[in-house]
Amino acid sequence: MAYNTTVGPTLFDAGSGCLLPTLLIAEGRDSTLSETPERTPPSEECSLKCGFVRIFPLWNLRNLRITLGVLTVRWLRFFFAASLPVAGAAIVFFAMRSWEVSRLTAQVEQLQQQREHLVEYVRRLKASRRVAQADVLQQFPDERGRTVSVIRWNEIGLDGTLGEPQTIEAVGRLVYFEAAVIKFDLDRVGEGDPEKGVSLALFRRVFGEDQSASSVSDIDRQARAPSPDRGTANANEQKMWSLFWRLMDEPPLAEQFGVRVAQCEAPAVVLQSGQIWEVTLDAAGGLNLRLVAQRSVSDPAASVAANRR
Repeated sequence: MAYNTTVGPTLFDAGSGCLLPTLLIAEGRDSTLSETPERTPPSEECSLKCGFVRIFPLWNLRNLRITLGVLTVRWLRFFFAASLPVAGAAIVFFAMRSWEVSRLTAQVEQLQQQREHLVEYVRRLKASRRVAQADVLQQFPDERGRTVSVIRWNEIGLDGTLGEPQTIEAVGRLVYFEAAVIKFDLDRVGEGDPEKGVSLALFRRVFGEDQSASSVSDIDRQARAPSPDRGTANANEQKMWSLFWRLMDEPPLAEQFGVRVAQCEAPAVVLQSGQIWEVTLDAAGGLNLRLVAQRSVSDPAASVAANRR
């Protein structure tokens, strides 16, 4: 059986943009039988075209590969170009987030340090310490009917050490405890200045309301509690006391030494037999009296029961 081959109609290739010839392959009859081909009936012609005619686009596989390659490159370029801004934004976001976290962490640490500093600053300003103790041993009336209080007086050092006890008699129910007081600038106290971080007090005398202060002897300075630091701090304190009266009258001098107030203070309380009073000194303030104990009186007749007020 012989086949006739002819060049058929062209096809348009979308990938390459070219018109491609097609090859028609059809099963034919032998030309020797008849010079004029017998016309095939329509039904047989349709069967011939459907069953035996095949269209083979030339270079189709090659162009398909080229087309797929071009599309792949284009999609890769598009994906890469589209992913660059996203990747850049992600990198910037995480970098900014990391920087922000670091900044906030540093800020929190700084605020925590400031808070601790302020807490310590306030603690120093509110601090106080015990500087003396007054124990009312007994009370009795004198020949004029005035109340006489017998007081055991102890000064207290910076480390809590008690000085030598002194026995003092004060005439009158209201008793004054007088001391020279030096108060330093609040900033020096708050910052914990080693030399001027707490107020200083030097007790002068104890007297009652029924006697003049000038008639009372000063408290024995030798009975004071020893200072735990006999070096620079003690020398600085001695220097301040040597300038005490000048500090009261000369503001420039007081400013030079960081002194806020230099004055005499004499807080007073009504005493009763058997009471124990504590004298405290505020770090940034002055003297305070506080009742800390009440012991039983062994000899009730020794105390004065009458209340003159």
